[in-house]
Formats: sequence, C-alpha cells, structure tokens
Amino acid sequence: MGSLNNPVNAAALIAAHAAVTATHGSTALAGVKSGGYTGNDAVNWAIPHGLGVVPSLVIIQELSNACGIAHIVATAFIYYVAGAGAVGSVLAVTTPDATNFYVGNATAQSYSGNSSARSYRWAAVG
Repeated sequence: MGSLNNPVNAAALIAAHAAVTATHGSTALAGVKSGGYTGNDAVNWAIPHGLGVVPSLVIIQELSNACGIAHIVATAFIYYVAGAGAVGSVLAVTTPDATNFYVGNATAQSYSGNSSARSYRWAAVG
C-alpha cells in the first residue's frame, strides 16, 4: 500500500467506501478522513479523526521504514496486519470515539502505530 496522501490511493478508498454503501444500503457513513502524525511512544495517544462519528475502520501505515500496516475496527484493539515483526498481533488500546482514535499499546509501541519519531499516515472511515 502506498502513501495515503497519493490521489490514486485516496480515490481507491473513496471507491471502496461507495461500494460498501451500495452493497449494504447504508447512507449513515460520515465519509473518509485522512491525516498523519509523528509517533511519540505514548500509551493510548489520542489522534483526532474529524469524522464526528465513531470510525468503523482506521488504517494506519508507518512510512519511516515503508512497512507496517495496522487496522482499528471500531474496537479497543489494533490489528497489526503487515510488515516486519509481529504480523497478526492484536494489541489493546482505548476504544475509538466520535473525536479520536487511539494508538500506542504499552508493551508493543512499534506494532501499535506509535513508535517514537516514526512517521505515520492514516485513513478513517465513518
């Protein structure tokens, strides 16, 4: 997966969102928002997403080493799904809310989206 600020990737996310809406008949989705941050090793660090609703999915990509993708699926866990290391890890964090999603598990910062000084991009679907 390339950078989420790439227009092609943003278009793919929007198309996927439209397909889900068409398939499931939902019009209650708040849309897709994206952004970036630099990790700081904090536990349960709040990242504002701007959706105004609890996101149903957040995708986080570490850019510093061009690897590492984690998903948060409207629960209090980060699922580390790609990259080097602990692929398949399920790491507890604070449950996302209508304002923030949270990164940084106390025992595995590098696999939970908040390693110090590393750059991250994210996309949230509401």
